[in-house]
Amino acid sequence: MANINIQMKQRNGTIWDNLYPKTKAENVEESASKRFVTDTEKSTWNSKQNALGFTPENSANKGVANGYAELDSNGHVPASQLPSYVDDVIEFASQAEFPGTGETGKIYITQDTNKTYRWSGSAYVEISASLALGETSATAYRGDRGKTAYDHSQTAHAPSNAQKNSDITKAEIEAKLTGTITSHTHTGTEITDITEAVQDIVGGMVSTNTESGIAVTYDDTAGKLNFDVNDPVVTLTGDVTGSATMTNLGNISITTTVADDSHNHVISNIDGLQTALDGKVDDSQVLTNVPAGALFTDTVYTHPANHPPSIISQDASNRFVTDTEKNTWNSKQNALGFTPENVSNKGIANGYAELDATGKVPTNQLPSYVDDVLEYDSQANFPLSGETGKIYVTKDTNKTYRWSGSDYVEISQSLALGETSTTAYRGDKGKTAYEHSQTDHAPSDAQKNSDITKAEIEAKLTGTITTHTHTGLMPADHSTNHITGGSDIIPNAVASGASGLMSGADKDKLDGVEDNANNYIHPTTAGNKHVPTGGAAGQVLVYGGSSGTAAWGTVDTVKITVAESAPSSPVAGDFWYEVV
Repeated sequence: MANINIQMKQRNGTIWDNLYPKTKAENVEESASKRFVTDTEKSTWNSKQNALGFTPENSANKGVANGYAELDSNGHVPASQLPSYVDDVIEFASQAEFPGTGETGKIYITQDTNKTYRWSGSAYVEISASLALGETSATAYRGDRGKTAYDHSQTAHAPSNAQKNSDITKAEIEAKLTGTITSHTHTGTEITDITEAVQDIVGGMVSTNTESGIAVTYDDTAGKLNFDVNDPVVTLTGDVTGSATMTNLGNISITTTVADDSHNHVISNIDGLQTALDGKVDDSQVLTNVPAGALFTDTVYTHPANHPPSIISQDASNRFVTDTEKNTWNSKQNALGFTPENVSNKGIANGYAELDATGKVPTNQLPSYVDDVLEYDSQANFPLSGETGKIYVTKDTNKTYRWSGSDYVEISQSLALGETSTTAYRGDKGKTAYEHSQTDHAPSDAQKNSDITKAEIEAKLTGTITTHTHTGLMPADHSTNHITGGSDIIPNAVASGASGLMSGADKDKLDGVEDNANNYIHPTTAGNKHVPTGGAAGQVLVYGGSSGTAAWGTVDTVKITVAESAPSSPVAGDFWYEVV
């Protein structure tokens, strides 16, 4: 066995992994067609540029005739490489600086007046001539003051015969004060025996009370109502029982009894029980990774000093290379460090601009907005659909338009004089209207005092009036004058805190008060709190978290056994009362 080469293998799923022997690379014989490569060589070759598959653009052709356009430091094509008509808008200090002869398709701007002009063929014509602001009949009035004048004209004004309300005469007021005046009140001190009368009415109402559980009596001398309320009994039923009487609706303390075996616990209600059960190990089984009858043997192996390449097994990750392959890789293009431009992209969409024989970008490679000023004889000659970013000029009206996406809209729309919402108002009349708006006017609610209404006077005569008296009424007659059937009825006290007579609804409430009832407020301090709401079968009252409070909850159960002998299967916390 010592003279036999043995390959040690280990089972790995469905295949065998070779463990020993391992052949060192320096012991493998190489040749011209079978050669190892180093990690450095592989890294160098892998970083080299692959074949481009196209001819890259030569940077020497940038910015020259029949080459391609360059970009300046701002990322723009230099003006020297664009055709002359690209610059369609030209600025001058003043109109005097304009060329003697202009060009069609260009807009000329005067920096001193900020006006725009075009060349008509014989002279410079202002585009969309503007209307100046002013205060003459040939100018437009200021928009802010015009708006002020218009807003003022829309407000209400007093009639021409309006006068100050303080000028109203007594005769004019007396002419309005006819019939019964309902807008003023009397204080209680001004109505004779009002307190006694009201007390007698209330006493008469409560004296007929027949409700059980409460008795109400009226003390006419003291002017008070006495309430006597029966003492209720509070009784608890179910698994928790007990009762107590609330004397004079005072606080009570109920001694309760909890029924035996009235509730149980499930495993989830006992902290840590399920975890403890899950941690138990079934030691009735033994697990082993050693198969039955496993044997271990030793073999002495002598590794050869050298190996020929033919005995080396190659794969996709471990491969010999030839000297020819190495020479080919070494002669490859070094990495460019950038993506070269494909010459087939010159002059096409998403490519780069070319230059014609004159060194300019061809017209078909310029964006549409380059030729952004178009002239037409009239608006009727405009294309059916326009383009955004272009200016359309009508020669017949000298107006400019743009395409909104659905229609042609005039730019700097001309402002005409007129008296409509779309015209400018005459400056002279606008000035008059503005100055009128700055003068004082009567308030919008001014009126003739003789036109004041009874309701308006009564609205002012509120509260206690001390300057007039009542005649022909004795105290008894006066009081009947303010109750149902009288001419000056005191309204019912229908709102909380309001003065007035008792309403029928209030009388019904008093009839519902038990005899001897009083204004009872149950204390809320510790020891005086009620049994809380809620609760369920198996729950008892437990400490609520603060003094004098309780809440419904569950308590741990214990088993209590009363017998001569100990109970079977006891657990911690059980009680055994031994009978001796």
